[in-house]
Amino acid sequence: MVKRSTRPSDRALIRKSPKSDKKKVGRPPQRPEVTNSGETRLKILAASLDLFASKGQEGTSVREIAQKADVNPALISYHFGGKENLYFECLSAYTLQKVESLTSLLVPPKSKEEFLVRFSMFISEAMKQFADSPQFVRMVQREFELNSVNGMKIYKQNLDPMFQMVRSFLKKSQDEKILRSSVKTELLTIMIFALLSHLCHAEMPMKMALGCSIKDEKFLKNYHDAILELITNGALA
Repeated sequence: MVKRSTRPSDRALIRKSPKSDKKKVGRPPQRPEVTNSGETRLKILAASLDLFASKGQEGTSVREIAQKADVNPALISYHFGGKENLYFECLSAYTLQKVESLTSLLVPPKSKEEFLVRFSMFISEAMKQFADSPQFVRMVQREFELNSVNGMKIYKQNLDPMFQMVRSFLKKSQDEKILRSSVKTELLTIMIFALLSHLCHAEMPMKMALGCSIKDEKFLKNYHDAILELITNGALA
């Protein structure tokens, strides 16, 4: 009779589980949770716009933006590719929206009456947009005051399209002999933008001296009429 071996080494081999040779596989890295992509993107833009306007790009951290937007910090890179891209996205989103809404108002006029109507509508809409989004003006002004590299980039990408649109409207009005031939349309365009952007910088002095705000409809109406009178009385043929 042949006896089966009961050596300890044999028993160990018998008991060994075949699963013991398999390597443990870790869980794959997870991407940041995205529940509502469009809504999350808008939340990040709104939060970053406020922070960039008050603290600048360098003074604002990704963590601050995420905390204000109440989102995972990783979502900023996921949606925008980082803080710098987000910064310029804030500016571009504002500019594209404004240019599209203002373009339809600045169709070249054929008469003085049409010029007055279109220019008045443009001033009203531009004032409303500047008053509703003062952060944009503050962001741009901050870069210009710092004489930063971003300043020229911001101008070319975000301000020049608006500037050229208004200048073209004025130049074509001049060609139609609606504006005086002696008017320098580029200087007149600069004056118009200076008057409009000043609204955002004068908020505190206006509250202290006049007790009014750029959100005050009566004040905006008076400001609109003053710009219209100032420009048209000096420029119309």
